Amino acid sequence: MLNTILLLWPNEMAVRKFIFEYDLKKKVMMSLKKVFSVVSISALLLTSCVPEDGETGPAGPVGAQGAFGPAGQDGTNGSDGNDGTNGNDGVNGTTAVTSWDYTILGTDWNQGRSVRELVDITSRVVEGGVVQVYRQTVSTIFSDTIWTGLPVEPFGFGFKQDSIVFMTPGFSGASFTSVFRVIVIPPAVKITGVDITLYDNAKMIYGLEN
Repeated sequence: MLNTILLLWPNEMAVRKFIFEYDLKKKVMMSLKKVFSVVSISALLLTSCVPEDGETGPAGPVGAQGAFGPAGQDGTNGSDGNDGTNGNDGVNGTTAVTSWDYTILGTDWNQGRSVRELVDITSRVVEGGVVQVYRQTVSTIFSDTIWTGLPVEPFGFGFKQDSIVFMTPGFSGASFTSVFRVIVIPPAVKITGVDITLYDNAKMIYGLEN
């Protein structure tokens, strides 16, 4: 083909230039083919050598705690609430020991009981105070008045708020008149450890009359 081109080409220099450029392009193309082949083979080898992913490993230890951030600003104080309604005043109590005498006639007993009103026996006395009853007798020798603490045969007593109850079980002794003295001791002035069934003890401690 080149010989044919030489025969047809009148200018010898032009022919030589053409042949030189043709050989140069041919060599460049051959070099590019070799480079492309080497790159393709390398990529194939790299792809075939990449290992498959293995199982996930265990979690690592917890890292150290980071530094605390700056403290936030204090919130706004809330408004004060409204004052509540004042409660009602309670009933005034008493801290005085009081003494009351009752004369019970034979006809005052009702099935062995005689109930009398006594407002000094308040709910506070019922809950924590003391009520004690004594029966009066008169010494025939010295004409002295003796107060004997109940219970004493055949008398006893009980109490509830606002009331004192004199009792004579079996109705014995109910056919004659008896005089009783009741003392009421509020919780605020109650003294423990003293036998006040003995009237002399109660009289000395609480300043009672004879």
